[in-house]
Amino acid sequence: MNKYFPFELHCHTYCSDGSMSPAQLIDNAKSRGLAGIGITDHNTYSAISELQAIAQKDDFVLLKGIEWTTFWGHFTAFGAESIDWRELNCGNINQMLARAKESGALVSIAHPFRLGAPVCSGCRMEYPITDYHNIDGYEIMSGPFPYKQIFNANAIAEYDRLLAQGYKIAALYGYDWHTPDKGFCYGATYLPAKAAQEALNAIRAQNTFVSLGLHLCVRIDNRQVAFGSAIDSGEHYIEVQVNKDILPLCKKFEIEPKEIIVRNNQHIYRTSIKENAIRVVLQTGYFRIEVRGSINGDMDALLASTSPIYIKGD
Repeated sequence: MNKYFPFELHCHTYCSDGSMSPAQLIDNAKSRGLAGIGITDHNTYSAISELQAIAQKDDFVLLKGIEWTTFWGHFTAFGAESIDWRELNCGNINQMLARAKESGALVSIAHPFRLGAPVCSGCRMEYPITDYHNIDGYEIMSGPFPYKQIFNANAIAEYDRLLAQGYKIAALYGYDWHTPDKGFCYGATYLPAKAAQEALNAIRAQNTFVSLGLHLCVRIDNRQVAFGSAIDSGEHYIEVQVNKDILPLCKKFEIEPKEIIVRNNQHIYRTSIKENAIRVVLQTGYFRIEVRGSINGDMDALLASTSPIYIKGD
């Protein structure tokens, strides 16, 4: 059975605009129960060498990355150092993303619907992207208390629109971690990985889910199925096992999962956590799974959401 581990894929140190040293970032990540992080300082790899030395010593997973930070949007990029962020502009963005993809880089869109100028120039995605085949991941949730943010609801709606168009993109969470804060509700991207290359492969395969601390295991017709995989069209029995004791966050913020939603591009199916299984008929497209419930008095909060599982024969 695949076991998923929590990662934070959007982190900053004092090498860009964060307040943590590389050592502090890893110490804080470990205290949060994370299995690994992706370092994404703004437009620089300056912290990489120090982070790599610490991660290797501590047996901690580190993904080498960068946040391309421009006036028209932000991307996180892992793997190959393929392009210079200063070359990005609205006229060449599709060609530059294609070049990054060809070089082996893994590129994701960061916090696509946050407030842009004049509050935060570039924080909102405004590039005229016409081909999302060159995008590997999408931050459907970001920031602290992500279930409260309207920009995350907008990001999830756009993510579904892209999936409905046939694009295959991994669902990611990015805290956009800058300071050693401890009082906020945060999430993680869960990956079946205990090494950097495994983590990158999982994102490319869309074998991910995002969660505020809940661990999910999905079984279809009595066998575990990886996110990003494909099943035959027709009637299926879907079981979702939810474990709420994975991260310290759950106890701290009194998270209580209550409802499971199977969100197909044509139909929406619902069942309770108590029942935890549902029979569905899936004909085309994809479906993904959400878990909703209460957290600190908010009664209908999105607690977890998966990457899609595709339906063969579409």
